[in-house]
Amino acid sequence: MTGIAPESSPTPPRRRVVLNTVFSILAKLQSGVFSYLSTLLLLRALKVEEYGLWSLLFIATTANLALVARLGLGSSVRRFVPEYFARSQYRTIARLFHASNLVQAAASLLLVTVALVFAEPIAAWMKFPQSANLLRIFAVGAFAFLLSENIRMMMGGLFMQRTVFVVHSIYSALRLAGIFIATRFDNPFTAVIVAEGILYALQLGFYFIAYHRLVQPHVLSDKGPSERPPWKRFTRFTALSYLNELGAMLLNSATDLFLVTGYLGAWVVGLYGLANRVFGIINNLLPNAFLADVITPLFYSEYGAAPEKSRFGFTLLMKTSLLVTIPIGLWLALMAEPVIVHFFDARYAEAAAIVVIMGLFLPIETVRYPLGLMLQNAERNDLLIYAKVFGVVKILTGIWLLPHGTLTTMVWITFLSVAGQNLLLYYWIVTKLHSPTDHLGLLRLLINGLVCGAIFYLIRPWFSGPVGVIASVLVFAALWLGISTLHRVFRPEERDFINSKLPHPLWRF
Repeated sequence: MTGIAPESSPTPPRRRVVLNTVFSILAKLQSGVFSYLSTLLLLRALKVEEYGLWSLLFIATTANLALVARLGLGSSVRRFVPEYFARSQYRTIARLFHASNLVQAAASLLLVTVALVFAEPIAAWMKFPQSANLLRIFAVGAFAFLLSENIRMMMGGLFMQRTVFVVHSIYSALRLAGIFIATRFDNPFTAVIVAEGILYALQLGFYFIAYHRLVQPHVLSDKGPSERPPWKRFTRFTALSYLNELGAMLLNSATDLFLVTGYLGAWVVGLYGLANRVFGIINNLLPNAFLADVITPLFYSEYGAAPEKSRFGFTLLMKTSLLVTIPIGLWLALMAEPVIVHFFDARYAEAAAIVVIMGLFLPIETVRYPLGLMLQNAERNDLLIYAKVFGVVKILTGIWLLPHGTLTTMVWITFLSVAGQNLLLYYWIVTKLHSPTDHLGLLRLLINGLVCGAIFYLIRPWFSGPVGVIASVLVFAALWLGISTLHRVFRPEERDFINSKLPHPLWRF
């Protein structure tokens, strides 16, 4: 990392956006590749039940711990850092970041202490009573993970995606090597947990070095007039964000693993764990995933001071998100079983039923991002919180139905709850922000999806084996691009805007 120049030095805005977009895409692509390879190593070395516990720790617990321990500070860092970066007020950024980091470290330490002290009852509640010591090891590693995430989000707000890419690439390569070595031990499961914890600590060290080499010099050289951070505004936004994130935790599909382990057992947790991993890898291909770290600060810097102008950006984000997620979701739903059997592990073939539903609801899941971004830009986090009532409904419905349900009961409950939340959020965007999207364009996207899915369903039997699955991707993509080019979904002014940002006017959808 010594050869990386400070990315927050004066750079033309367009060039900065292009560079950060490229590195954001590269980061997500390499993350998807390393995630897939490490998943293969784990599937080959662990029993289904052991993989279920690994999923419970490193998918469900990590995701939910991050939401609980952040206290909403991560959202505030992402919201306010771009605004002050646009004014080159690095001292203000540093004060906001250090204050949030200190509070988050204290909260994370408290959670880790609870996990260390109460490891036995927690492990018993998770239906893995012999894993208390592993839970303690995981808790220490999770502490390092939570602190590194705060630095990562701050760097995203400073448009430092190149640094994030370098750090995450080093971490991912070391993690793959660590898992490879750990799976060669006589007790691979314990070795994997220890390796994951050590690697979280290394990742924190990398981010700490990057911060002091690349951000701190700008703070020291900031000689502008000192401005008191907007603590009242910051605190209000943080508190509302935290309540919203706690609600999001209830709706998160990772939370399903806790309910599933309590009612359906370790085997089914393993199936859900792999389904979530497949879903996560597919998510890395989506624009909301690999461009979120660029889109979020860009959206706030463009519209943060003028939320009334954000309708155009919101409509573009909705359409571009669905343009990609509809075909990927349909393809995943139609090819779920061969994907799992040929590219993961045939022992998990039953997980295909879960993946089918995840694929069908992928577009609905994806629009959570632009809906939330629109309301957060207007600082209407209160509406996001109210919509999380669907998370409570999901948990209560799961507790009610799971004892008598089937393998796919929980995933149906989760995604129907997400759909209900999204409808309510959009209703508020229309009625309170007066910013409806292009309904005709969305209808055209839906029609294109139905036509493309129907055609592919008829020819699906032609694609068998690993080569057939790969060929199906190319055929489905060609079908979708052809249909979307003939039946356009973007208005002329939207196409002109996108083409103005591209080297050549290639956007014809």
